[in-house]
Amino acid sequence: MGWNQLRPVAGLDCPFVDEFAGNPYTYYVHSYYAAPSREDITLATCDYGVRFPAVVGQGNIYAFQFHPEKSQAAGIAMLRAFGNLA
Repeated sequence: MGWNQLRPVAGLDCPFVDEFAGNPYTYYVHSYYAAPSREDITLATCDYGVRFPAVVGQGNIYAFQFHPEKSQAAGIAMLRAFGNLA
């Protein structure tokens, strides 16, 4: 549990990339992570002893490993960007 810094994958066209600028800290509530079978769907990563995918997306589906609703201003900005996609 705790805060970790989000790092966008360089060179991706993603509606959330602007929200990742400055590598914001986001809030995590568990110690496990997803391991996608395709690395090209990873949009942002975090490091906590091991690099893991923090944001994945493909087509119109996006998933966050962290809790945006608990990630203060950075999380609200990401939720707003998500809402703008709808």
